[in-house]
Amino acid sequence: MLVALVAVLAVPEARAVEDPFRKGSFLAGIQGGILPGFGSTVYGDYVLADLGKGHFTVGGQIGINRRVPGSWAIFSSKTNSKLNLLSLTARATYGLNLSSKLELHGGALIGVGFTPNEYKFTPGLAWGGLLGLRFFFTDNLALSFEPQYANYGTCVNLGLAFRF
Repeated sequence: MLVALVAVLAVPEARAVEDPFRKGSFLAGIQGGILPGFGSTVYGDYVLADLGKGHFTVGGQIGINRRVPGSWAIFSSKTNSKLNLLSLTARATYGLNLSSKLELHGGALIGVGFTPNEYKFTPGLAWGGLLGLRFFFTDNLALSFEPQYANYGTCVNLGLAFRF
């Protein structure tokens, strides 16, 4: 009996393969973007539901961009040769787990964008969409590619994503 008990305790526990985006987990990312200017984005997503091979997240995003006036950005500034934009948006995404290492996601953004107007920043509605890929090198670290279109400009983002 003692031998059987020791044998059971000594055998490593078998674990089922977990959904990489289980309900309650959190994703965070930092990205740099180009086209038609440059900028950076920080985001956080909370997994509300795991749906078999997919998952639904809600979160937020902060973006700071330096755009070239007259390019794809709708806003313009008569006083600045370059255009600075700050956006604070909510985001919702649906992700599809293509494998344990690769995830495809798409989503929507809505919030407020601030553009320079003489000596102050003027708020306005910011909205858009995104389509992205994350390739996980480890269980918690991924390379992120996420093109975004928004009414304040388009950006192709590349960065790192962290899963908690």
